Amino acid sequence: MMDSMNPGEIFWTVVPSAASGMTTVRLIACECPGIFSKAVGVLSLNRFNILNAKSYREKDRSYHIFEIQALPGPISEKQRLEAAHQNLVAVLDGRLDLSAQMSRQRFETVSSQTAAEVSVNNDRSTLFSVVEVRCQDFPGLLFAVTNEFFKHGIHIWKAEISTEKGLVND
Repeated sequence: MMDSMNPGEIFWTVVPSAASGMTTVRLIACECPGIFSKAVGVLSLNRFNILNAKSYREKDRSYHIFEIQALPGPISEKQRLEAAHQNLVAVLDGRLDLSAQMSRQRFETVSSQTAAEVSVNNDRSTLFSVVEVRCQDFPGLLFAVTNEFFKHGIHIWKAEISTEKGLVND
């Protein structure tokens, strides 16, 4: 099935884990510019906390693994995952303006006394710039950062995201 993917097509699978309390979302996309930002955006929009994420590109495909937890709310996790998938398809089809939806979304944020740290290292890789972000986590943070990259034509070829005790290390 994945060998014959068409441009713009995605393959989305969900694997819940009762043992860890996390759900794993696996996404494969074919020629979908900004897909990482769009995927984290629809997950945040549907009230999921992204605890870990890995992403990489190879030729015309991108591969993404998200470990998420549902934030408290009246809608079931299963319904939210279905909505996130439908939202992603709508974003890719141009039927949903994710940036506008995210700006209307109200998230609880925790004020932090810790300053954000952003570093850019052009020496760690001969082909790519390495950008590291360390700061207090809040819903929609990963979308905000990756969407800015996308809007400025910066492509994410590989990403490793982790959140521990409310602190982000991306």
